[in-house]
Amino acid sequence: MKICILGAGALGCALGGVLTEAGHEVWLINRNAAQVDAMTRRGLILRDGAGVDRTVAVHATTTAQGVSMDSGAVDLVVVLVKSFHTAQAMQSATCLLGPDTVVMSLQNGLGHEDILADIVGRERVLAGKTYAGGSQLGPGHVLVGTIGKDTHIGELDGRITARVQRIADTFNAAGLDTIVSANIMGTIWDKLLVNVALSNRTTFFSSYSTTFIYTYDTTFFSSYSTTYITNSSLPNRTTFIYSYGTTVFSSYST
Repeated sequence: MKICILGAGALGCALGGVLTEAGHEVWLINRNAAQVDAMTRRGLILRDGAGVDRTVAVHATTTAQGVSMDSGAVDLVVVLVKSFHTAQAMQSATCLLGPDTVVMSLQNGLGHEDILADIVGRERVLAGKTYAGGSQLGPGHVLVGTIGKDTHIGELDGRITARVQRIADTFNAAGLDTIVSANIMGTIWDKLLVNVALSNRTTFFSSYSTTFIYTYDTTFFSSYSTTYITNSSLPNRTTFIYSYGTTVFSSYST
């Protein structure tokens, strides 16, 4: 499979390196020239949990235009850029798309699928969440945290299709534990709530259909509900956010 990691930071390099080792043509796209130069010169260095380094020869480029099309269009674009870069990054990478190219977000947070769908068409988009991780040790040098860490992927409408199963099979064969979900958006919410609950700066609890979040600086949009956000540094100020899905359509502060 020909795969592009759009936003190949620590996690993207960890996933891309493992998929490359499994024999796939993987392109790592990162705007950081020093990162790309290091990987191009001497390969991507992956450090495992035991502290052992191994070097993987990878394709790396700073732009989507640097991806070779000699072997055909890309089969899968995995989007891992920061949330606020999603639209710009995808708009600059449409040259990667062929008739059957799939675009899959593994980003944290909500709403990326809608942004991607607006650019590439909803029929191309898959959603996903991963518990795998990576830590940057230096340019082109990453600590890999993929063993025993699940990745969940799925069609936006919940169908179990051949294409999503093929991607899961590809990841699983590379040692990336991957599960096809018939309710991927519910899975995404589950991870978001776990992230909020485990944050040392946020306390989360729910009462009936209304969500209350008391936080220092976390922004949270709740689906089909009213969200109250109280900033602890301004205890008398509360922001009310009204949202449907991941689209905020009204907010005010008191």
